[in-house]
Amino acid sequence: MNNNKNEPFETIYRQHHPMVLQMCLGFVKGDKDTANDLSQEIFISVWNNLDKFRGASSYKTWIYRITVITCLQYVKKDKKEKTVTTLDLENNAATTETENTKKQQLF
Repeated sequence: MNNNKNEPFETIYRQHHPMVLQMCLGFVKGDKDTANDLSQEIFISVWNNLDKFRGASSYKTWIYRITVITCLQYVKKDKKEKTVTTLDLENNAATTETENTKKQQLF
């Protein structure tokens, strides 16, 4: 697939993937698997929106912005999931403690 400037996607990917991966690693604190997943998601977005690239900025600027938005969305979602998990663990611990106290009182 070619964009407005007739630059093949493969070339865009090769030129910008190192930057994207490095940024993703920073957002996910070195988690390589998650960074690779995010990088793949970002380049799928680039591929799907390449025809919308207006050329008002460089590819680097455009891809940088897609990367920041995608990573921030991931971090926000991940933070919410971790908060819910932590609350669930705290509630389970409190419930278990209450159940153990009740069992001890029965004996």
